[in-house]
Amino acid sequence: MARRYFNWKLAIVLIVGLVVLGATAYGLRQWQKETRAERGLELGNKAYEQQDYEEAARSLGRYVGVYQDDVPAMLKYADAHLNIRPLKRNNVQQAIGAYNIVLREDPANAEAARRLVELHLKMGVFGEAERIAKEFLDVTTDSAVRTLWATALVGQRKYPEAIAEFQAIIADEPNQVLVYESLGRIAEQLGSQSPQTPAHWFDQAVENNPTSALAYIVRAAFYLRSQDKTRALA
Repeated sequence: MARRYFNWKLAIVLIVGLVVLGATAYGLRQWQKETRAERGLELGNKAYEQQDYEEAARSLGRYVGVYQDDVPAMLKYADAHLNIRPLKRNNVQQAIGAYNIVLREDPANAEAARRLVELHLKMGVFGEAERIAKEFLDVTTDSAVRTLWATALVGQRKYPEAIAEFQAIIADEPNQVLVYESLGRIAEQLGSQSPQTPAHWFDQAVENNPTSALAYIVRAAFYLRSQDKTRALA
């Protein structure tokens, strides 16, 4: 009986051929994917400029799905989702996901931190808002995020910590009129338990910012809430 021999040379050629074919197919798919992504960036930017936010989110989504390290594109993608009307839960979740990716890539990105904390505050998720703000502030400082952090503390009724942070902010930046307003509103909520009267903080806002129309406006609003129409008018 004739002996059968295994053709190793042919097997090796076939294996090499399959590897080359697989690598070529993979490279082609990658090229097509990157080409679609680049086209998505071009179309997404154009749609964003034209305020066609649905198309911008859709097209930019193809791009950031491939290039998640492109922070400006990711921020634009998130903003496009938040500008879609009517705004749906999925749009908000897509924006939250995008801001989280940005902060992983760039932990000191103030825009992403501010927008992400603001979203959680609007949703009433104060504990998560506090966590995000604190992690950002451990890396760098930003007065807007500090204010949002203190606001998250207020949302959890952590009044002493919130008051301390708000006071620290105006000690560094006396022109932050809305921080005085926040302190005044806390004092209104606490009533007799507040270490300062509400009027104290609204007066401080005007005293430290005598040329600011906003300072007079927030004090007038306080007088209206207090049924003191004469002072409010003045």
